[in-house]
Amino acid sequence: MSLLHRSVFHRREKNKKSHDRPLPPRQILPVSSIQAGAHGGQISDLVVDRLKRNDPELTRLTLDRALDCYVRQSFKELLEAFCGNAMVQAVHLGPYFYGSLTDAQLADVFKAMGAAFVNLEVLTIGTLERTYTVIPGASLGQLVKSAHKLNILRVERFVSVSNDDLQMLANCFKRHPSLQRISIPFLHYEGGEEPQNMDPLFTAIATLPKLESLQIGLSPPCYDQLHEYSLCSLSTFALSSIITSKTLTWFALHHFDLSDVHVMAMATSLASDSSRLRILDLPGNRKVTTLGWQSLLSALQQNCYLETIELYAPREAQSTRRAVYVHLRLNRNGRRLALRDELISKREWLDTIGNSYSNDLLAVYVLLRDNPSICCP
Repeated sequence: MSLLHRSVFHRREKNKKSHDRPLPPRQILPVSSIQAGAHGGQISDLVVDRLKRNDPELTRLTLDRALDCYVRQSFKELLEAFCGNAMVQAVHLGPYFYGSLTDAQLADVFKAMGAAFVNLEVLTIGTLERTYTVIPGASLGQLVKSAHKLNILRVERFVSVSNDDLQMLANCFKRHPSLQRISIPFLHYEGGEEPQNMDPLFTAIATLPKLESLQIGLSPPCYDQLHEYSLCSLSTFALSSIITSKTLTWFALHHFDLSDVHVMAMATSLASDSSRLRILDLPGNRKVTTLGWQSLLSALQQNCYLETIELYAPREAQSTRRAVYVHLRLNRNGRRLALRDELISKREWLDTIGNSYSNDLLAVYVLLRDNPSICCP
């Protein structure tokens, strides 16, 4: 029996908060639905016909009904409607639509959209429902590769990275000129004799010149079997290549079973001058010990950008975790600006300490210990 059909609903509910967490504000633009009638003919008239005639007001397209609601005769009719449309800038594909397509038809839709919608900037696929539709990674990659202006990609459905899907998806991401925000929280892999190496995908994403936010995670069936079957592998080099991106400010890596080695590699990258990361979101990674938290604490003595970390901490690491959070609070209150910006005087920074940390002597102690020049005349 494949992992896709294992019982995962209990785990899904248990991890609902982490998997269903919305992206931070302004990470994903809203996609307004194109309201249509209840009958197939009316929907076809309002959507397919408007696509064919390049309606200048049809800039946001939602396909959230079954295929037969949009076509009168054949699937080819929908593909022909896409051709030559230069107005659509945002597309949302709902589960009823792509659930009514075969894998070959879905690949054709992605290919046609990528080639036809020359101004496509936003693509969202699916909603968070308990159905297990799998989007082929290779087909998704072809759309991304063709849509040169695409800057926001959000896929709330399982994305297959089995066999050749991962490599093809990685190749299509590599050096994409426009992508800024990516959310693919449910990578899905049917385990084989060898674990799937995720490095090609991460190293390809690290080459994106405009990447601002990235959310990557494993599907619940994969995560449930991760310990037993070793479904995937991720090197410290691939992780570091993401962290050191100078444009990335928000990075979420869900349920990848990270260890202290991974966290230490990320901490080393955070301590470098290359990282501008502000939010590091690592839920569902429960192998991290005090050693991993101590490496983060050391990194934060140099890093003035990181403001938020979400990561499991065992009982013995709680004191180190509290010390880490002290540095994060300092960063949120402008430690980088106060220490690096010559326009901000020491007097202004001391006033900030008094206003923000009057009841937090530990924070004041850490700040002055690490930056004694603040008190110098």
